[in-house]
Amino acid sequence: MAVGTLRSFLGDLRRRVRHRPWRLPDPQPLAGFDGTADPLTVYGWLRGALLGNRAGPPLRPAFVALGAPDDTLDRVDDLIGRLDADRQPAVLGLYSEAMRLPATEAVLFSYLNRYLPERLEELDRTPESRGHSYAWPVSYFLDAALTGFERTGSHRLMDLAAHALDHMLDRRDDATATPDTIRGAVVPCWGGEGFVPGEHTVNVTAGGRISHQFARFSAVAGAAGVHLERADRYIAAAVESVGVFDGEYREESDGGGWYPVAGGDLPEALNHLAAIGSALLAVHDVTGDSDTLERARGLARFVRSAWYQESDGVTVWDYAPEAASRRGGGTEFVWKAQVTMGFIGMAAGRSVVFGAEDLATAWGAFDAHVFTPRGVNATIYSRFRPLDLFGDYRGGYQSLLPLLAIAGDTRGMDDAIEEIVASTPWAGGWLHRSQGAVGYASRLTP
Repeated sequence: MAVGTLRSFLGDLRRRVRHRPWRLPDPQPLAGFDGTADPLTVYGWLRGALLGNRAGPPLRPAFVALGAPDDTLDRVDDLIGRLDADRQPAVLGLYSEAMRLPATEAVLFSYLNRYLPERLEELDRTPESRGHSYAWPVSYFLDAALTGFERTGSHRLMDLAAHALDHMLDRRDDATATPDTIRGAVVPCWGGEGFVPGEHTVNVTAGGRISHQFARFSAVAGAAGVHLERADRYIAAAVESVGVFDGEYREESDGGGWYPVAGGDLPEALNHLAAIGSALLAVHDVTGDSDTLERARGLARFVRSAWYQESDGVTVWDYAPEAASRRGGGTEFVWKAQVTMGFIGMAAGRSVVFGAEDLATAWGAFDAHVFTPRGVNATIYSRFRPLDLFGDYRGGYQSLLPLLAIAGDTRGMDDAIEEIVASTPWAGGWLHRSQGAVGYASRLTP
């Protein structure tokens, strides 16, 4: 995307995201602010006060407690002073200021320290859900913790991730002696009953997403010289887990490769192949194993060969292309497309099939089909689920937030996504879901 085009796009985006009418509830009493509360409580109190239309002068101490700079406090004071005369625009302005506050390690740690252990304990009560839920949402929590450590050096974030990964490794199918009923053996991966009805089996997508975080921890820990014993154990675990699927990998004559769906003979959906592809790249980053890299390269070739141009000239891809035609499966919604984009970004950063130009081309699909005004491709039949559908299950901008991790290579998309978050209170703001934690962590500064 050219610089001039980007400026035009960002300007148009600011207008687009404000098109949806938003009616606040009737004004409610504002509960007292406790200045001794932990950062996440303060953050939640502020967000809840604004979305519940409980705005008033006591909001200022919350902004102060969350580290608002002086120029922000000046705007907050002005907006609070306008509440009586023009309440709704003032409240929405305050919400925008709250979403634009600098991300802090304290808020991120409070969020992860509350919800990551809670989710792991919940899954101990429902073990057949572990494979799926370790992949979603636990992998997002771990991704946020590791990104937070990389950006701030916070050892408590790294410790939190380590304890979670220990917990998960102790519950891998080989640790619990749980057989895979399709493979007829116990395998070193995380299975469940949600992948194939009536079967306990592992899945290349979930296995990839989980293994990715083990390999990433190993790389981050090794670079920082911390948790080195764990780093060795975790990369060994990641190698074992992705290795479960080695015998299932299929290679085409053009060098493209794919894995079949569990219990079937068709390629997994593109975002599923992207999930295991990202894991393979992360494993190769640590081990340097050439076979691992070649499988990742084959997956990248398969993904790249599935690209085609629509009538408007935009390069897109289908959700579940067949091996022969590289087409099929309908459209890929945005919560799935962000996984595909993550793999494209990782591969481009390592010059594996994709390059910077390919990354910009892929972003063009989001420009044309995600950042779109109502009335133009604004239905679920669009190439990607549009931003108009905020609030839909698994839809809305939350699925874009992990892309902030590669936004530095996309010339302004980080600004675009931040603008969306600040301008759309109906979508819930940062830390509304586990995906949002990745976006929030990506905004941290050293």
